[in-house]
Amino acid sequence: MITSMKSRTVCRVKIAPRGFMRRRATQSGQALLEVALVTPMLLLLAVGIIEIGRYAYYSILVADAARAGAQYGAQNLATAADTAGIRTAAENDGQNLAALHVYG
Repeated sequence: MITSMKSRTVCRVKIAPRGFMRRRATQSGQALLEVALVTPMLLLLAVGIIEIGRYAYYSILVADAARAGAQYGAQNLATAADTAGIRTAAENDGQNLAALHVYG
């Protein structure tokens, strides 16, 4: 009986080498160790990035408060001499800052 090659189903199975399963188990332990060593460094890096962002945010708030005081003082000669008004304008603009002290 002759069968064509199209009707045959060929199943090929690869058999793993003898030491393959043993190596695989030690590699998973190595990966776990690497994750355990790298995770604290990544967390420290993330906290540092967050802190830099906070400092940049507060720097922008202080600059905006100083700009508000300068804009108030630049309106005319009367407001240029009004240091209490300049201080009030800066403090009103910097209300998001809890400990903003305007000196001058």
